[in-house]
Amino acid sequence: MKIQCIDKNIEQVLSSGIYVIPRFQRAFSWDKYNVEELWDDSVKNPINEYFVGSFVTYEMGRATYGVVDGQQRLTTITIALCIIRDKYKYYGFESAARGIHKLIKTSDIEDQSRYVLHTETSYPYFQIKIQNFDEDSEDVKLGEEEKAIKLAYEVILSKVDESISLLEFVKDDDAKNKRKIKKELDRIRDRILKLNVISITLQNQDDAYAIFETMNTRGKDLTSADLIKNHILRLIPSRTG
Repeated sequence: MKIQCIDKNIEQVLSSGIYVIPRFQRAFSWDKYNVEELWDDSVKNPINEYFVGSFVTYEMGRATYGVVDGQQRLTTITIALCIIRDKYKYYGFESAARGIHKLIKTSDIEDQSRYVLHTETSYPYFQIKIQNFDEDSEDVKLGEEEKAIKLAYEVILSKVDESISLLEFVKDDDAKNKRKIKKELDRIRDRILKLNVISITLQNQDDAYAIFETMNTRGKDLTSADLIKNHILRLIPSRTG
């Protein structure tokens, strides 16, 4: 079994390939508490480098990976980046919006446009209503997964709006106020992109699931699992006091 285990931040993860959440994977199911916890840990936490866990993937082809573990976090982070992109657009920061969109939608080796995070179970809602750069008025039926995604979007949107509302604006100085908004959006964007993960990539799906199950099983003493767990624990910031 060949294991590639690399320290990465979210920007590096999203820049390094296309991630597919297959139909057989469990649906997105995070609730308000889960989303708020990730937001508070990643955006509000004063720790400069914050570790959000491991991503277990397997190779599906050229720079394309199937996601075995980490889909809830990866989906939530993508939703947050889409909201930041949309806020950039709303306030007239088109270049910043297009810059962050490159981590949401990219081009493959054939120059075909692909979403960096490709989900099958929530198609087409996630693509049309969340990831799409331009607003779309198409009516999309909401199942349970789509409702969870919509809730996550609304929770994060309210958090971003709250951050902007807390800024101290200058009366009759729109240019300065816009700069303050841009700086705050940049701060949120950078906090998210600097989140640290352990990227664990295997050559095939079976090996990926074997590692995932081992990491989530107690009482089994396998060398590969021990190495990975030690590597993860080494990166967790120590908490004192």
